[in-house]
Amino acid sequence: MPTSVTTDRYALIARRSVLVQRLDDGDRRIAAARESGAETGRWEAFWLSLLDEYVDVSRHIDADGGDELDIAA
Repeated sequence: MPTSVTTDRYALIARRSVLVQRLDDGDRRIAAARESGAETGRWEAFWLSLLDEYVDVSRHIDADGGDELDIAA
């Protein structure tokens, strides 16, 4: 049975995966908006906040042993 620590790691790894998708999507949308001449300052600020969250989540994962999960835990 997974421990709460293992469950937390699963949640962090899943959160990071979602953040990667959102960052990639945001990057594409910002680039397209910039090409069409739209103002992207607010979008870029939000994207940077997502990047900060990604870095924080990654640090927690790395401090807890990386992406590897002990399935037997």
